Amino acid sequence: MSISKSILIISFYFPPYPKVGGRRWAKFAKYLNRMGIDSHVLCLTMNQDKKSPWDKDIIEYKEKVHRIKKDYIPPYFKRPIVDKDLFQKIKWVISYNFNKVLKSIGKGKFDDSSEKYKKEFFNRSKELIDQYDFQTIIVTVGPFRYGHELRKLKKIYPHKQFILDVRDFWEDWMFNYTDKQRKFERKIEEQTFKEFDLVFTCSKRICEHYKKKYQNQEKKFKHLTHGYDKEDYNFIEMIEDKFNKKRDLKIAYTGSLYPDMEKYFDRLLKFLLSMKKYYKRIVLDLYCVDKGYENYWKKSWDKIEINYKIPLSITKLSIKLKNEYDYMLYMRSDKTHDKHIFSTKFFDYLGIGKRIFFVGDKGDVSDFIVSYNIGLFLNEDNFLEIEKEIISQKQGNNASKFSMPNYDYLFITETLKSYLNQP
Repeated sequence: MSISKSILIISFYFPPYPKVGGRRWAKFAKYLNRMGIDSHVLCLTMNQDKKSPWDKDIIEYKEKVHRIKKDYIPPYFKRPIVDKDLFQKIKWVISYNFNKVLKSIGKGKFDDSSEKYKKEFFNRSKELIDQYDFQTIIVTVGPFRYGHELRKLKKIYPHKQFILDVRDFWEDWMFNYTDKQRKFERKIEEQTFKEFDLVFTCSKRICEHYKKKYQNQEKKFKHLTHGYDKEDYNFIEMIEDKFNKKRDLKIAYTGSLYPDMEKYFDRLLKFLLSMKKYYKRIVLDLYCVDKGYENYWKKSWDKIEINYKIPLSITKLSIKLKNEYDYMLYMRSDKTHDKHIFSTKFFDYLGIGKRIFFVGDKGDVSDFIVSYNIGLFLNEDNFLEIEKEIISQKQGNNASKFSMPNYDYLFITETLKSYLNQP
């Protein structure tokens, strides 16, 4: 079997829309094209006035990005609206409750973002396949429903290779749905997996889960990890420290603040307060668009400096994170699977090469951090141990820099390339 020389990547989210779901395949498409594999992308328009941290990744192949000319309009209650007035609040409540009613009567994952666009994705995909004769078609989900529609292409083009890229659990993460809705969605999931030649997952745990769930299709599931792009960080050089390493302890958090993080915030605050006996200043900077938990932090502002910072471009932010902080804080919500989830933020931290401070429960994330010695894992029972580790590291007894080349997107794309076979 020879390597496929032309592929179509179908991604619901894609730059310039800033949602992180578009990052993975913006990176892969960049490196695949550089490797001589003609790689096109089909996506939704996604409101062209937006800007994405990954816009620069698509510059080299922007003429190969095909867009369905319809803006994605999320439900009103999912839209970020700052300083809502009374009219906006009323609209928000109506939208939220209307969605709850639909949720009680809808079939399966009825509110999947791609549901109302799936037919257009199917028709446009068919046009592009006929026009360019792509040998491999890759569909990345979630959202998931359009993947179920696109599976039908395999029957039209049985000799072409079809790959499904699953970035999250599907039916298994429908926590707030009825048993009937989950059963309906499970059938859709089964029908979708059946028609694809390969199924990529971004984590080993998801991969192993589906291998067990669909044992008769076990061989088609492959782990293709998330990663970092070395080109995003190759400009970073260590400069003179802007804080006193001996007197200050500085930690930064980037990205969204999720619901249900209170358990870990309590643990973090309790630990940082215990470190006051060692450091004059303890600073926690939050580079977040939203100011969630602002009232929650107020009880500690007199003892710990907690600052909301405006998120910067990836270039400027990476320089600051590399040079002005001791640790990068990594936390997820208090949900069953989250202790096993490696978000794209985690891999950005790997790319920066700054030690990670993980506050959570034991799972895949903590095991990874400890086994590769790239940071600290704070649980309920190891405060004294972590105190000693921090003091030792800040005194220079344990180097803070590390390198994880196997998680560079260039390296991962070579793995991806090995799966692109032309029948």
